[in-house]
Amino acid sequence: MLLAPFDEQWLIPDHRLIDAARPELWRVADERQVFVVEHAEGGGPHLLATPLLPLLRTGRIRPLYRRPGGAEPNLAPGLPEFLARHLGLTPGPVDVLAWILAAARADLTVPLTGDLALWSHGVETGRRMLWLLRRDGDRPKLPGGRRPYVRAPLPARPGTLHYDRDEETLHLDEGRVSPCRRRPGTSRRAGPGSWSSGSRRGRPGASPARCARSARRPGPRRGPRSCWS
Repeated sequence: MLLAPFDEQWLIPDHRLIDAARPELWRVADERQVFVVEHAEGGGPHLLATPLLPLLRTGRIRPLYRRPGGAEPNLAPGLPEFLARHLGLTPGPVDVLAWILAAARADLTVPLTGDLALWSHGVETGRRMLWLLRRDGDRPKLPGGRRPYVRAPLPARPGTLHYDRDEETLHLDEGRVSPCRRRPGTSRRAGPGSWSSGSRRGRPGASPARCARSARRPGPRRGPRSCWS
């Protein structure tokens, strides 16, 4: 299941353990399904796409297909025909979703275009976003195929940040993430801007913590969660 953006966890499919099951989502969930979630919290994307059952409570959830097996695309009536008249081609459901991810505004309205070159560019960008959001089980990799892992539990709000260049290890208080390489062109002194593509503004240490938590292996965590009774 997807509990938060890039926060994948295990879920036992048992009604005795789930607060409120969504049978309409379970029924259409399969390897071809993509769930689109309205996400209004934080400064991230306005829409999220995931192949997992989403448990986010930020907005509506819309499956790309109404039936299992990629049957009956969940698109507005007449939309494919409208695009075909103005673009000269009939885009597939995934292409439409890619355009939506790339072009959606803050109020979740989606502008359309009759410019084929602009449409192609938007779809290419959206497919890249879709790959990053879905990942399909792929874990982050460093050059050479290595993967960063959390080697020691990370604190919720780290107060210190240190990078060991020889061991390629990022230390956040007592927490450790390795292997972890600094982005090319950054200074040798460890700082929040060296580990995240986000802004340098905000509380020191916030960006590295989010970066490190995203590399954690999926699985059950300690403490109560909203899905347990």
